[in-house]
Amino acid sequence: MKRVFLLVLAAGWLVLFTERPAYAYIDPAAGSLVIQVLLGGVAGLAVIVKMYWHRITSLFGRSDKPEQPS
Repeated sequence: MKRVFLLVLAAGWLVLFTERPAYAYIDPAAGSLVIQVLLGGVAGLAVIVKMYWHRITSLFGRSDKPEQPS
């Protein structure tokens, strides 16, 4: 486990401290791509919440079924 941590730490160090300037620009269409990704993520999250709504509400003790009198 310690070996893996050191390997990840060394790789992160290499990525962060050996970078070079790219001399590039961000394409104007990149903004719409970011917006599409964000909206797609929100829509996907909404679908997941809708699919598991009963499980989510049961965690908080709410039941959709009326209690039966005894």
